[in-house]
Amino acid sequence: DSAPAPAVVLSSSMNDEDLPNGYPGNQQIYKSNINDPMDTHRQDVSKDPYQIHQAYIISPVASGFMIIDQQAAHQRIIFDKTLNQLNTKAAPSQRTLFPTTLHFSGSDHALLEYLLPSLNQIGFELEAFGNSNFIVHGTPMDWNESPSVKSFIELLLKEFASDSDQKMNYKKNLAKYYARYQSIKPGQHLTIDEMKYLIDQLFACADSAWGPFGGKCYTIIEADEIVKRLK
Repeated sequence: DSAPAPAVVLSSSMNDEDLPNGYPGNQQIYKSNINDPMDTHRQDVSKDPYQIHQAYIISPVASGFMIIDQQAAHQRIIFDKTLNQLNTKAAPSQRTLFPTTLHFSGSDHALLEYLLPSLNQIGFELEAFGNSNFIVHGTPMDWNESPSVKSFIELLLKEFASDSDQKMNYKKNLAKYYARYQSIKPGQHLTIDEMKYLIDQLFACADSAWGPFGGKCYTIIEADEIVKRLK
């Protein structure tokens, strides 16, 4: 099976009319703080980034080059965006053509009811129906169409049920699992515009260095290090 398309990474060359309703236009695209002229690791904007192994992005910087883990970087972007939606303004939804009915009973039903307001806050339109059913009326605007809502909900319930402490910080954990499920996976080809846009979004995050699951989003290989390795 082919890898899913990026969930939120959009080409920076897109016009506002190309974006789905409710999605912020290009005037709201953040610019990378690695372009700061005072930053020794600033990006060399005269050279395009490129992808290796369909998993990593190589971007020249003033002091050498940067290696970005595209999955970890995308998870950080989605995590920050989702957590902001949970803590502030609800995200817009896109209505499904045909509503889907999900069936959960027992503890899964109770847990989903508990998470329902937060899921709706990030763009889902889920409605409890009867004693064991939920109806899906809509999904987030950047929902990746390849996975089903049912499989995501099942994964989410499994993660929360495996550790009762998950509820202690359920918003953060919900944002983490949503980011992992919706992020670019290794094997996903990215265009130059998508890579540039991913870099801009990453360095707009409050903590661009680390993914939500603890792994590094990028590392810098200094030019001096390259010289040492080649001696």
